[in-house]
Amino acid sequence: MKMKLCALLLAFLSAKLLPAAPLAVDNRPASSDEWGYRPADGSTAVMNPPSFTWVHDKRAAAYEIQWSSTPDFADASAAKNHPWCVYTHNAPLKPGVWHWRYRFTTSKQEVSGWSATRTVTVPADAAVFPMPNRAEQRDRLPKAHPRLFMRPEDLPRLRAAATAPGPAADLFKEMRKAADKMIKDGPTAEPKYRGSARNKEDDEAVKHWWPNREIGDRASGEVELLAFMWLITREPRYGEAARAFLMALAGWDPDGPSNFALNCEAGKAVLYRPARAYDWAYDILTEEERVRFRAVWLRRVSDAWKSGEVGYGNGHLTRPFNSHGNRIWHKIAEVGIALHGEVPEAETWLDYAVNKFYAAYPVWSDDDGG
Repeated sequence: MKMKLCALLLAFLSAKLLPAAPLAVDNRPASSDEWGYRPADGSTAVMNPPSFTWVHDKRAAAYEIQWSSTPDFADASAAKNHPWCVYTHNAPLKPGVWHWRYRFTTSKQEVSGWSATRTVTVPADAAVFPMPNRAEQRDRLPKAHPRLFMRPEDLPRLRAAATAPGPAADLFKEMRKAADKMIKDGPTAEPKYRGSARNKEDDEAVKHWWPNREIGDRASGEVELLAFMWLITREPRYGEAARAFLMALAGWDPDGPSNFALNCEAGKAVLYRPARAYDWAYDILTEEERVRFRAVWLRRVSDAWKSGEVGYGNGHLTRPFNSHGNRIWHKIAEVGIALHGEVPEAETWLDYAVNKFYAAYPVWSDDDGG
């Protein structure tokens, strides 16, 4: 009996009082459809700093990454509470051999042990290409609009190019002609029928799948061009048309035929170019109209973000070998830039895309690119 009580007491102490062993990082090799561990252990980096990437652990809510010039990590630098399974530092590293490792924290604040240590050589002639962190991304964005493809200080030069003799002015005349026709014809209407290619045996849905994509493309192109014409010319007719067309597009039902889960092609078509129109026509929109647009595009980007094509961010960073996911991240980035500082989620959208660009893109042909 005494021995049994001792055993029970020891088991109780082990379970309740003694520190639990840390969670183990899964150091399994990457599968053929995963981006994997990069730089490859023992390799020489092409870029400085190199982008550290690893297989995403589904238990991870955040990561800590360490890199050190010594194998014992006595002089380690670290990035903590990092949301992605890729990391690129915001400053170049000293040429030489570097050791790196990572660990994760769960949503319950459980901290894993460290991963296997890997090494990379950073040569003196590596291309210097540090990645701006979130604070630097925020600082580099104009506080005012426009932000997409141009900054406020670019407008005088662009406006002059639209009127000075030359190829730019000739092209601008063609754009004006197209915009005038759009105003005369009115905005493209929302698709009437729900189209989808998910069930190939549903002939009626398949029939409307791609046409709905084309309708979304057309409507998005209209608001994009009209907003650009307003930005450059400041002619009221273009500004009022841009506002009317954009609000008509904001009135499309996010649960209707352009819903991302129903028809991702139609969803992609209206995901990003209207954000350009919002950015370029910002100062003619009322605050009520801006709020309306932000709410609808928060929903649209959230639908894309939650889709299997992105996989809540880390999914596509770990498994990027699919065409659809590689057509989403930059669209999310554009909306993130347009709505930065106005929608809280926009900062994460932009940071995801910047990390994607630096660390896991292009995804074919390795260093030679796509």
